[in-house]
Amino acid sequence: MQSFVADTAAALGFVKRPALSGLSQARKLLTVGSCRKILRALAARLESMTPKRFLHPSGRRFIGIDGVRFITRRTKETKKRFHMASASRWVHSHCPQAIVVVAVDLMRRLPLDFALLSKGTGERAGAKSLLSHFRPRDVAVMDRGFPAKWLLADFIAAKVDLVVRMTAGMTAWTEVDAFIRSKKLEQVVTMQLGKNGPTATVRLIRRPFRRGRPARGQKVETQIILTTLPATEFDREEIIKLYAARWGIETIFREMKCEFEAERFHSHSVNGIIQEIAAVLAWIGFASAVQLTAENQLPDGRRVLRTLCFDEAARLMEAVIAGRDHEPIFAQAIENVSRYHYAPKKGRSYPRERKSPIGRFSVRRAK
Repeated sequence: MQSFVADTAAALGFVKRPALSGLSQARKLLTVGSCRKILRALAARLESMTPKRFLHPSGRRFIGIDGVRFITRRTKETKKRFHMASASRWVHSHCPQAIVVVAVDLMRRLPLDFALLSKGTGERAGAKSLLSHFRPRDVAVMDRGFPAKWLLADFIAAKVDLVVRMTAGMTAWTEVDAFIRSKKLEQVVTMQLGKNGPTATVRLIRRPFRRGRPARGQKVETQIILTTLPATEFDREEIIKLYAARWGIETIFREMKCEFEAERFHSHSVNGIIQEIAAVLAWIGFASAVQLTAENQLPDGRRVLRTLCFDEAARLMEAVIAGRDHEPIFAQAIENVSRYHYAPKKGRSYPRERKSPIGRFSVRRAK
Protein backbone atom coordinates (compact mmCIF):
# COMPACT_ATOMS: atom_id res chain seq x y z
CA MET A 1 0.00 0.00 0.00
CA GLN A 2 2.89 2.36 0.72
CA SER A 3 4.29 1.90 -2.79
CA PHE A 4 0.80 2.23 -4.27
CA VAL A 5 0.25 5.58 -2.60
CA ALA A 6 3.68 6.80 -3.71
CA ASP A 7 3.11 5.74 -7.33
CA THR A 8 -0.36 7.30 -7.37
CA ALA A 9 0.92 10.59 -5.98
CA ALA A 10 3.66 10.66 -8.62
CA ALA A 11 1.26 9.86 -11.47
CA LEU A 12 -1.22 12.55 -10.43
CA GLY A 13 1.48 15.12 -9.72
CA PHE A 14 0.67 15.58 -6.03
CA VAL A 15 3.11 17.77 -4.11
CA LYS A 16 2.54 15.81 -0.91
CA ARG A 17 1.91 12.11 -0.68
CA PRO A 18 -1.49 11.30 0.89
CA ALA A 19 -1.70 9.13 3.99
CA LEU A 20 -3.13 5.63 3.96
CA SER A 21 -5.97 6.67 6.25
CA GLY A 22 -6.86 9.47 3.84
CA LEU A 23 -7.05 6.97 1.00
CA SER A 24 -9.39 4.78 3.03
CA GLN A 25 -11.65 7.74 3.83
CA ALA A 26 -11.69 8.83 0.19
CA ARG A 27 -12.80 5.36 -0.92
CA LYS A 28 -15.87 5.62 1.29
CA LEU A 29 -16.99 8.70 -0.66
CA LEU A 30 -16.93 6.77 -3.97
CA THR A 31 -20.40 5.32 -4.43
CA VAL A 32 -21.27 2.03 -6.09
CA GLY A 33 -23.36 3.88 -8.67
CA SER A 34 -20.36 5.99 -9.68
CA CYS A 35 -18.24 2.86 -10.20
CA ARG A 36 -20.86 1.28 -12.43
CA LYS A 37 -21.37 4.53 -14.34
CA ILE A 38 -17.63 4.83 -15.01
CA LEU A 39 -17.40 1.21 -16.20
CA ARG A 40 -20.37 1.60 -18.55
CA ALA A 41 -19.07 4.88 -19.98
CA LEU A 42 -15.67 3.29 -20.52
CA ALA A 43 -17.21 0.27 -22.25
CA ALA A 44 -19.19 2.54 -24.59
CA ARG A 45 -16.08 4.57 -25.43
CA LEU A 46 -13.91 1.52 -26.07
CA GLU A 47 -16.68 -0.07 -28.12
CA SER A 48 -16.61 2.88 -30.51
CA MET A 49 -12.83 2.44 -30.91
CA THR A 50 -13.05 -1.23 -31.93
CA PRO A 51 -11.87 -1.90 -35.50
CA LYS A 52 -14.59 -3.19 -37.82
CA ARG A 53 -12.52 -6.30 -38.49
CA PHE A 54 -13.54 -7.68 -35.08
CA LEU A 55 -17.26 -7.03 -35.48
CA HIS A 56 -19.74 -9.65 -36.61
CA PRO A 57 -20.99 -9.19 -40.20
CA SER A 58 -24.59 -9.15 -38.95
CA GLY A 59 -23.90 -6.00 -36.90
CA ARG A 60 -25.20 -7.67 -33.74
CA ARG A 61 -23.53 -7.70 -30.35
CA PHE A 62 -22.94 -11.14 -28.87
CA ILE A 63 -22.87 -10.76 -25.10
CA GLY A 64 -21.85 -13.64 -22.89
CA ILE A 65 -23.27 -13.85 -19.38
CA ASP A 66 -21.77 -16.08 -16.73
CA GLY A 67 -21.05 -16.13 -13.03
CA VAL A 68 -17.99 -16.91 -10.93
CA ARG A 69 -17.46 -17.33 -7.20
CA PHE A 70 -15.11 -15.05 -5.30
CA ILE A 71 -13.78 -15.68 -1.82
CA THR A 72 -14.04 -12.49 0.26
CA ARG A 73 -12.62 -11.33 3.57
CA ARG A 74 -14.37 -12.54 6.71
CA THR A 75 -16.14 -9.60 8.34
CA LYS A 76 -19.53 -9.08 9.94
CA GLU A 77 -20.83 -7.39 6.80
CA THR A 78 -19.56 -10.03 4.34
CA LYS A 79 -20.81 -12.88 6.56
CA LYS A 80 -24.27 -11.32 6.51
CA ARG A 81 -24.34 -10.57 2.79
CA PHE A 82 -22.59 -13.56 1.24
CA HIS A 83 -22.78 -17.34 1.40
CA MET A 84 -20.89 -19.44 3.97
CA ALA A 85 -20.33 -22.75 2.18
CA SER A 86 -20.18 -25.99 4.13
CA ALA A 87 -18.95 -29.45 3.16
CA SER A 88 -20.63 -31.21 6.10
CA ARG A 89 -21.83 -30.50 9.63
CA TRP A 90 -18.19 -30.71 10.72
CA VAL A 91 -16.54 -28.64 8.03
CA HIS A 92 -17.56 -25.15 6.99
CA SER A 93 -15.90 -22.32 5.09
CA HIS A 94 -13.96 -19.71 6.99
CA CYS A 95 -14.44 -16.97 4.36
CA PRO A 96 -17.76 -16.00 2.75
CA GLN A 97 -18.25 -16.61 -0.97
CA ALA A 98 -19.80 -14.08 -3.31
CA ILE A 99 -21.11 -14.63 -6.84
CA VAL A 100 -20.17 -12.13 -9.53
CA VAL A 101 -22.19 -12.26 -12.78
CA VAL A 102 -20.44 -10.49 -15.65
CA ALA A 103 -21.64 -9.45 -19.11
CA VAL A 104 -18.89 -9.50 -21.75
CA ASP A 105 -18.92 -8.51 -25.41
CA LEU A 106 -17.52 -11.75 -26.82
CA MET A 107 -16.30 -10.36 -30.14
CA ARG A 108 -14.31 -7.59 -28.43
CA ARG A 109 -13.54 -9.34 -25.13
CA LEU A 110 -14.86 -6.18 -23.52
CA PRO A 111 -16.52 -6.29 -20.05
CA LEU A 112 -19.77 -4.32 -20.11
CA ASP A 113 -21.18 -4.60 -16.60
CA PHE A 114 -21.40 -6.92 -13.61
CA ALA A 115 -23.62 -7.77 -10.65
CA LEU A 116 -22.45 -8.76 -7.17
CA LEU A 117 -25.03 -11.13 -5.74
CA SER A 118 -26.02 -11.36 -2.11
CA LYS A 119 -26.86 -14.42 -0.07
CA GLY A 120 -29.84 -16.42 -1.30
CA THR A 121 -29.70 -15.21 -4.94
CA GLY A 122 -28.46 -17.08 -7.99
CA GLU A 123 -26.86 -16.40 -11.33
CA ARG A 124 -30.24 -16.03 -13.02
CA ALA A 125 -31.11 -13.04 -10.82
CA GLY A 126 -27.80 -11.47 -11.83
CA ALA A 127 -28.54 -12.06 -15.51
CA LYS A 128 -31.92 -10.35 -15.14
CA SER A 129 -30.30 -7.33 -13.47
CA LEU A 130 -27.97 -6.98 -16.49
CA LEU A 131 -30.82 -7.14 -19.02
CA SER A 132 -31.31 -3.36 -18.92
CA HIS A 133 -27.96 -2.90 -20.73
CA PHE A 134 -28.99 -4.98 -23.74
CA ARG A 135 -30.19 -3.40 -26.96
CA PRO A 136 -32.76 -4.84 -29.40
CA ARG A 137 -31.19 -7.45 -31.71
CA ASP A 138 -28.39 -8.16 -29.23
CA VAL A 139 -27.67 -11.84 -28.64
CA ALA A 140 -27.30 -13.22 -25.11
CA VAL A 141 -25.03 -16.27 -24.97
CA MET A 142 -25.46 -18.27 -21.76
CA ASP A 143 -24.33 -21.59 -20.33
CA ARG A 144 -26.51 -24.45 -19.06
CA GLY A 145 -26.85 -22.99 -15.55
CA PHE A 146 -29.07 -20.13 -16.75
CA PRO A 147 -32.07 -21.63 -18.60
CA ALA A 148 -35.29 -20.74 -16.81
CA LYS A 149 -38.55 -20.12 -18.60
CA TRP A 150 -39.22 -16.83 -16.82
CA LEU A 151 -35.71 -15.57 -17.64
CA LEU A 152 -35.91 -16.52 -21.32
CA ALA A 153 -39.32 -14.83 -21.49
CA ASP A 154 -37.84 -11.59 -20.13
CA PHE A 155 -35.04 -11.59 -22.74
CA ILE A 156 -37.42 -12.34 -25.60
CA ALA A 157 -39.79 -9.58 -24.42
CA ALA A 158 -36.85 -7.15 -24.58
CA LYS A 159 -36.25 -8.24 -28.23
CA VAL A 160 -32.96 -9.86 -27.30
CA ASP A 161 -32.07 -13.08 -29.12
CA LEU A 162 -30.71 -16.10 -27.30
CA VAL A 163 -28.04 -18.76 -27.70
CA VAL A 164 -28.34 -20.96 -24.61
CA ARG A 165 -27.05 -24.39 -23.82
CA MET A 166 -29.67 -26.74 -22.36
CA THR A 167 -28.93 -29.63 -20.03
CA ALA A 168 -29.84 -33.06 -21.34
CA GLY A 169 -31.51 -33.97 -18.04
CA MET A 170 -34.03 -31.10 -18.09
CA THR A 171 -37.18 -33.18 -17.80
CA ALA A 172 -39.27 -30.07 -17.07
CA TRP A 173 -38.55 -28.88 -20.60
CA THR A 174 -40.77 -31.35 -22.44
CA GLU A 175 -39.85 -29.92 -25.88
CA VAL A 176 -36.14 -30.40 -25.20
CA ASP A 177 -36.69 -33.91 -23.85
CA ALA A 178 -38.69 -34.89 -26.94
CA PHE A 179 -36.00 -33.44 -29.21
CA ILE A 180 -33.28 -35.48 -27.49
CA ARG A 181 -35.26 -38.69 -27.94
CA SER A 182 -35.93 -37.87 -31.61
CA LYS A 183 -32.19 -38.10 -32.49
CA LYS A 184 -32.58 -35.13 -34.84
CA LEU A 185 -29.77 -32.63 -35.38
CA GLU A 186 -32.05 -29.58 -35.61
CA GLN A 187 -35.72 -28.83 -35.06
CA VAL A 188 -37.98 -25.78 -34.82
CA VAL A 189 -40.43 -26.02 -31.90
CA THR A 190 -42.99 -23.79 -30.22
CA MET A 191 -42.25 -23.56 -26.51
CA GLN A 192 -44.49 -22.45 -23.67
CA LEU A 193 -42.47 -20.15 -21.39
CA GLY A 194 -44.13 -20.65 -18.05
CA LYS A 195 -47.53 -21.92 -16.96
CA ASN A 196 -49.32 -18.76 -18.05
CA GLY A 197 -46.43 -17.26 -19.98
CA PRO A 198 -46.08 -16.44 -23.67
CA THR A 199 -45.12 -18.88 -26.40
CA ALA A 200 -41.93 -18.58 -28.44
CA THR A 201 -40.68 -20.26 -31.59
CA VAL A 202 -37.12 -21.47 -31.05
CA ARG A 203 -34.58 -23.71 -32.74
CA LEU A 204 -33.08 -26.70 -30.97
CA ILE A 205 -29.67 -27.78 -32.24
CA ARG A 206 -27.77 -30.91 -31.30
CA ARG A 207 -24.00 -30.84 -31.34
CA PRO A 208 -22.72 -34.33 -32.21
CA PHE A 209 -19.90 -35.97 -30.31
CA ARG A 210 -16.41 -35.52 -31.61
CA ARG A 211 -14.84 -38.56 -33.19
CA GLY A 212 -12.44 -40.45 -30.96
CA ARG A 213 -12.02 -40.34 -27.22
CA PRO A 214 -12.45 -37.04 -25.32
CA ALA A 215 -9.48 -35.04 -24.12
CA ARG A 216 -8.09 -35.75 -20.66
CA GLY A 217 -10.30 -34.31 -17.94
CA GLN A 218 -13.29 -33.82 -20.25
CA LYS A 219 -16.61 -35.71 -20.31
CA VAL A 220 -18.72 -36.63 -23.30
CA GLU A 221 -22.17 -35.08 -22.84
CA THR A 222 -25.14 -34.50 -25.10
CA GLN A 223 -25.05 -30.81 -25.97
CA ILE A 224 -28.31 -29.12 -26.94
CA ILE A 225 -28.35 -25.44 -27.90
CA LEU A 226 -31.52 -23.34 -27.87
CA THR A 227 -31.57 -20.25 -30.05
CA THR A 228 -34.03 -17.70 -31.35
CA LEU A 229 -31.76 -16.61 -34.21
CA PRO A 230 -33.30 -17.18 -37.67
CA ALA A 231 -31.91 -19.99 -39.81
CA THR A 232 -31.73 -17.65 -42.80
CA GLU A 233 -28.99 -15.62 -41.07
CA PHE A 234 -27.30 -18.23 -38.87
CA ASP A 235 -27.05 -21.84 -39.93
CA ARG A 236 -26.48 -24.73 -37.57
CA GLU A 237 -22.67 -24.64 -37.70
CA GLU A 238 -22.65 -20.88 -37.06
CA ILE A 239 -24.77 -21.31 -33.93
CA ILE A 240 -22.34 -23.92 -32.59
CA LYS A 241 -19.41 -21.57 -33.22
CA LEU A 242 -21.21 -18.71 -31.49
CA TYR A 243 -21.76 -20.80 -28.39
CA ALA A 244 -18.10 -21.89 -28.46
CA ALA A 245 -17.13 -18.18 -28.39
CA ARG A 246 -18.67 -18.04 -24.91
CA TRP A 247 -15.41 -19.50 -23.61
CA GLY A 248 -13.94 -15.98 -23.82
CA ILE A 249 -15.76 -15.02 -20.63
CA GLU A 250 -14.10 -17.95 -18.83
CA THR A 251 -10.75 -16.55 -19.94
CA ILE A 252 -11.65 -13.20 -18.40
CA PHE A 253 -12.48 -14.95 -15.12
CA ARG A 254 -9.04 -16.59 -15.18
CA GLU A 255 -7.42 -13.22 -15.78
CA MET A 256 -9.34 -11.66 -12.89
CA LYS A 257 -8.20 -14.36 -10.47
CA CYS A 258 -4.69 -15.14 -11.76
CA GLU A 259 -3.37 -12.02 -13.48
CA PHE A 260 -4.97 -9.47 -11.15
CA GLU A 261 -5.47 -11.65 -8.06
CA ALA A 262 -8.88 -10.08 -7.61
CA GLU A 263 -9.74 -12.40 -4.72
CA ARG A 264 -7.12 -10.70 -2.56
CA PHE A 265 -9.51 -7.87 -1.78
CA HIS A 266 -8.03 -4.92 0.10
CA SER A 267 -11.39 -3.73 1.36
CA HIS A 268 -13.38 -5.26 4.22
CA SER A 269 -16.70 -3.76 3.07
CA VAL A 270 -19.08 -4.84 0.31
CA ASN A 271 -18.91 -1.43 -1.39
CA GLY A 272 -15.12 -1.64 -1.40
CA ILE A 273 -15.27 -5.07 -3.03
CA ILE A 274 -17.51 -3.67 -5.77
CA GLN A 275 -15.01 -0.84 -6.35
CA GLU A 276 -12.14 -3.28 -6.80
CA ILE A 277 -14.08 -5.54 -9.17
CA ALA A 278 -15.06 -2.53 -11.27
CA ALA A 279 -11.41 -1.38 -11.38
CA VAL A 280 -10.22 -4.81 -12.54
CA LEU A 281 -12.87 -4.99 -15.28
CA ALA A 282 -11.95 -1.48 -16.43
CA TRP A 283 -8.30 -2.53 -16.60
CA ILE A 284 -9.25 -5.56 -18.72
CA GLY A 285 -11.29 -3.27 -20.97
CA PHE A 286 -8.28 -1.01 -21.61
CA ALA A 287 -6.14 -4.07 -22.34
CA SER A 288 -8.72 -5.37 -24.84
CA ALA A 289 -8.70 -2.02 -26.65
CA VAL A 290 -4.90 -2.16 -26.94
CA GLN A 291 -5.00 -5.77 -28.12
CA LEU A 292 -7.70 -5.30 -30.77
CA THR A 293 -6.10 -2.15 -32.18
CA ALA A 294 -2.68 -3.81 -32.38
CA GLU A 295 -3.98 -7.02 -33.96
CA ASN A 296 -5.93 -4.98 -36.53
CA GLN A 297 -2.58 -3.85 -37.97
CA LEU A 298 -1.13 -7.37 -38.13
CA PRO A 299 -1.61 -10.06 -40.79
CA ASP A 300 -4.79 -12.07 -40.38
CA GLY A 301 -4.52 -14.65 -37.61
CA ARG A 302 -1.55 -13.10 -35.82
CA ARG A 303 -1.94 -12.21 -32.14
CA VAL A 304 -0.14 -10.21 -29.49
CA LEU A 305 0.71 -11.23 -25.94
CA ARG A 306 -2.19 -10.48 -23.63
CA THR A 307 0.08 -9.93 -20.62
CA LEU A 308 1.89 -7.12 -22.43
CA CYS A 309 -1.48 -5.48 -23.10
CA PHE A 310 -2.13 -5.42 -19.34
CA ASP A 311 1.17 -3.59 -18.75
CA GLU A 312 0.48 -1.02 -21.44
CA ALA A 313 -3.09 -0.58 -20.19
CA ALA A 314 -1.70 0.43 -16.79
CA ARG A 315 0.29 3.27 -18.35
CA LEU A 316 -2.72 4.31 -20.40
CA MET A 317 -4.95 4.38 -17.32
CA GLU A 318 -2.42 6.52 -15.43
CA ALA A 319 -2.43 9.05 -18.26
CA VAL A 320 -6.23 9.20 -18.35
CA ILE A 321 -6.52 9.61 -14.56
CA ALA A 322 -3.81 12.28 -14.48
CA GLY A 323 -5.48 14.21 -17.31
CA ARG A 324 -2.50 13.93 -19.67
CA ASP A 325 -2.73 13.50 -23.42
CA HIS A 326 -3.22 9.75 -23.81
CA GLU A 327 -3.10 9.61 -27.63
CA PRO A 328 0.74 9.33 -27.91
CA ILE A 329 0.79 6.86 -25.03
CA PHE A 330 -1.82 4.72 -26.77
CA ALA A 331 0.16 4.83 -30.03
CA GLN A 332 3.32 3.81 -28.19
CA ALA A 333 1.43 0.97 -26.50
CA ILE A 334 0.33 -0.38 -29.89
CA GLU A 335 3.92 -0.28 -31.11
CA ASN A 336 5.24 -2.03 -28.00
CA VAL A 337 2.82 -4.98 -28.03
CA SER A 338 3.07 -5.43 -31.82
CA ARG A 339 6.76 -6.34 -31.58
CA TYR A 340 6.02 -9.77 -30.17
CA HIS A 341 3.13 -11.02 -32.31
CA TYR A 342 2.75 -14.74 -32.95
CA ALA A 343 0.59 -17.29 -34.77
CA PRO A 344 -1.57 -19.34 -32.35
CA LYS A 345 -1.48 -23.11 -32.51
CA LYS A 346 -4.74 -24.89 -33.24
CA GLY A 347 -6.19 -27.95 -31.58
CA ARG A 348 -5.21 -27.16 -27.99
CA SER A 349 -7.60 -28.33 -25.30
CA TYR A 350 -7.17 -27.92 -21.56
CA PRO A 351 -9.48 -29.14 -18.78
CA ARG A 352 -10.89 -26.63 -16.32
CA GLU A 353 -9.04 -26.99 -13.03
CA ARG A 354 -9.41 -25.03 -9.83
CA LYS A 355 -6.23 -23.12 -8.98
CA SER A 356 -7.06 -22.40 -5.33
CA PRO A 357 -8.89 -24.35 -2.60
CA ILE A 358 -12.60 -23.66 -2.53
CA GLY A 359 -13.99 -21.86 0.49
CA ARG A 360 -10.85 -22.26 2.66
CA PHE A 361 -12.65 -24.76 4.85
CA SER A 362 -12.02 -25.05 8.58
CA VAL A 363 -13.17 -27.69 11.05
CA ARG A 364 -15.72 -26.82 13.73
CA ARG A 365 -16.80 -28.89 16.68
CA ALA A 366 -20.27 -30.36 16.95
CA LYS A 367 -22.44 -28.94 19.67
